[in-house]
Amino acid sequence: MILTKTDTDKMRGVAILLIMLHNYFHFLDGSMGENQFTFDPGKFPSLLNLLIDHPSEIIKQFFVYFGHYGVALFFFFSAYGLTIKYKNSKIEYITFIKSRFAKIYYFFFAGVIFYFICKYAFAFYDHTTDPFTVDLLWRTILKLSLLSNITGNALDICGPWWFISVLFQLYFLYPLLIRLKSKQLLILMSVCWIAQLLVLHLSPYYIQRFMTNFPGHLPVFIAGILCLKTDIESVNIKAFTGALIVIVIGGFYSLCWVLIPVAVIIASIYIYKQIDPLMGKYTGRFLIFFGKNSIYFFLIHGFLRTPFVSIGNRSLLMSLVAAILFIACITGLGMIFKYTVNFIKNKITE
Repeated sequence: MILTKTDTDKMRGVAILLIMLHNYFHFLDGSMGENQFTFDPGKFPSLLNLLIDHPSEIIKQFFVYFGHYGVALFFFFSAYGLTIKYKNSKIEYITFIKSRFAKIYYFFFAGVIFYFICKYAFAFYDHTTDPFTVDLLWRTILKLSLLSNITGNALDICGPWWFISVLFQLYFLYPLLIRLKSKQLLILMSVCWIAQLLVLHLSPYYIQRFMTNFPGHLPVFIAGILCLKTDIESVNIKAFTGALIVIVIGGFYSLCWVLIPVAVIIASIYIYKQIDPLMGKYTGRFLIFFGKNSIYFFLIHGFLRTPFVSIGNRSLLMSLVAAILFIACITGLGMIFKYTVNFIKNKITE
């Protein structure tokens, strides 16, 4: 086994920090943007030119361009954890789906309620009017139905929540995927990559919808299954070097861009394995804390970043200060959200 439970908790901690800081920094003025749902061959060269002229921008632009790959880590670890649990077990489809809804959907539903509490509390504080319209009700129902990604409204209500819909799409597929042999899974990965390239070049208008649904993320999900199906024990320096080459070339050419998420997984595991023995006790605990509580931080951070973006736009220094304040705020509110929602859940199930 390439990663233990402690390893995955630490790496989930890294992933959620990447995602939160990405979703903060890419809203700041001067953000170079990222190749997440679409591909622009000019973005990566522009980023390199900016960093040559303004090296002080490296922290901000790193999270802008690369931070969203924390999502790929989450998809990978979701499949990895499920495969540890079900590798040698027979999955009863309905029972499996019910367990996924019981574990994730309840918190998603609570996150939507918390969003509206915050939305109208801020409106009351600012003395602004923001009525709950029929249109907003419909958009909320669409989001809760997990169908908003399919209809092309993936980033509606709260942008980062597009992830939840894709996660459940992959859950629906998992009991079928785990039955496939390794060669069949590799073929399916290749089909997804080819499909991404075909949509990107033949029908670019639909590439964002494609990438905000399961075909855009199935390869990294499959990678999590393959790690255990093939009993991979480690990532060596050759695999790491190859992954770095793919990441760099993928900034210039779409042929490699579609491979970057899997390359990021390979590179991240290698780097983690090199750094982990050097981590202090408190660093490890810090990452485990964020990893174990990542779902709570993920659900609330997207709609609480706006005040910190305003602070961060004042100067380069303030952008870093605001980033730290943002993480601290989400940590505190995330814990309040966690214990409140779990308290209500326990009362309901008593």
